[in-house]
Amino acid sequence: MTRTAAVRPTAMPSPVRALDRFRRARPVAWRTAGYAISAGFAGGVGAFAGQEVQASWGRWAAGGYVLATLVTLLWRHPAARSTATLTALLGAVVAPLVWMVTGGRGKSTVGMGPLTVVKRAGRLLVESGSPYLPVAELTGPESLNPYGPPLAVFGLPHALGLDGWAGNPRTWFVLSAALLGYAALRLVRAVRPMWTLAAAFASPVLALPVVLGSTDLPVLGLLVLGVALLTGVSHAGASHARAPHAGASHARAPQAGGSHARAPHPGASHADRAAGMDASHLGGMSGSRAGDVDGLRAGPVGVVLAGAALGVACAMKATALPALLVLLPMLLARGGRRPVRWFAVSGVLAALGAAAVTAPAMLAGVRDLVHNMIMFPLRLTSQQTTAASPMPGQVVATDGSGGKLLMIGLLAAALVGVCAHLWRRPPRDLPAAVLRMTVIWSLIFTLAPSTRFGYFVYPLLMLGLRNVLRDGDRDADRNADRDAERDADRNAERDSNSGRGSPREHGEPRPGQATSIASTSA
Repeated sequence: MTRTAAVRPTAMPSPVRALDRFRRARPVAWRTAGYAISAGFAGGVGAFAGQEVQASWGRWAAGGYVLATLVTLLWRHPAARSTATLTALLGAVVAPLVWMVTGGRGKSTVGMGPLTVVKRAGRLLVESGSPYLPVAELTGPESLNPYGPPLAVFGLPHALGLDGWAGNPRTWFVLSAALLGYAALRLVRAVRPMWTLAAAFASPVLALPVVLGSTDLPVLGLLVLGVALLTGVSHAGASHARAPHAGASHARAPQAGGSHARAPHPGASHADRAAGMDASHLGGMSGSRAGDVDGLRAGPVGVVLAGAALGVACAMKATALPALLVLLPMLLARGGRRPVRWFAVSGVLAALGAAAVTAPAMLAGVRDLVHNMIMFPLRLTSQQTTAASPMPGQVVATDGSGGKLLMIGLLAAALVGVCAHLWRRPPRDLPAAVLRMTVIWSLIFTLAPSTRFGYFVYPLLMLGLRNVLRDGDRDADRNADRDAERDADRNAERDSNSGRGSPREHGEPRPGQATSIASTSA
């Protein structure tokens, strides 16, 4: 039996608790505030953005968010929420994209450089087996490719001769993110998953990356799916474990395989009894279900698939790596070493397999990959990245020769401290893990030598996923309690019926026997 360490519950920060209470207590006010803030953000982008494609998005999106705010605030109708979502989606995504291929075709495309890089990567993959130019052929920052080999797949349609929307990597970015996100929402049993997905893409967090053609979209889809797979809640086959009702005499807690757990034998060792107490404590905290792995909701298949999804995400972009810093300690604390091995091995194999398939020439040497994907983002190459932002890491790294080394050192020290804290006090559940991911991503993007504001889509999207996970946990717990009460009532009724026995066992007359006796006496 694998011993698992008890996880100490940690309370959410008070501002997070306050926002969570406000979101649940006043959903209409919450959505109204969200659309109003989105309208203000889009208006600021439209007025002050230095790139034409961003400014165009801001002007279209601001109008959509203003209308969505008015619909949410003034229209008290069951269809108001869906109408506001569609209005925001049309204004923030559909209208800017239609404008780009109609009236805005002659406008500057500065800001959509990732699409050009991915198209070139797909062409190079077809021609040479590597998505990277040799180091000797690099001429400037635009000739480098800071993305992992698997992202070159999205440039293959264009490399194979497809034009228009079919050959544009943006189309495949959005489709992959939408499909992965929908699958994740189904796994966590989100309320109205299609509308939740539409609301996510209608928000500025995803709407602006969609219009710009951000390479982060498929990475985010894989991250969200990987986290959702660890919940182990699926419509297809996750059988729910029911907590024993207080008055049910025959209720038993299910084990990982679905069989009924028995209380420790009186002669069992102290270690066995302690392990059983730890398992029951963890199961009670997480709302364990049948198919769990030592207190985890996810079974072996879920853990393996989650590791594979996150492995491919990390192979696409190094920005996905912070998720592993949080999930590995959580898996170790909640499930022991076995799920950690499954998760780590599947992730490594998936990452190496995806890289080998999409960059077979790299099997002979990884110099080009290291130069493009590692050294270039850290500003350690002669070609300096054009990424710019007023974040401290960016400002210090570009101010003198020693600035970049200083920020790299600070970033490394911060990550070491974060890892030590996580291994010492791992998150107790997935919502807590997702919240810590947002903190780590924010820290990294603040201290990184080269960063963009667009990278903050990672922590912002994960905050939204955390709300979905918490709502799903509440619904699952409520359903489990209702099922437990129904089972307890059914068991009590069965016990009552079995305890009454047959009439002949209790000496009761058979039907009609009392009448016969009475007539004989008369």
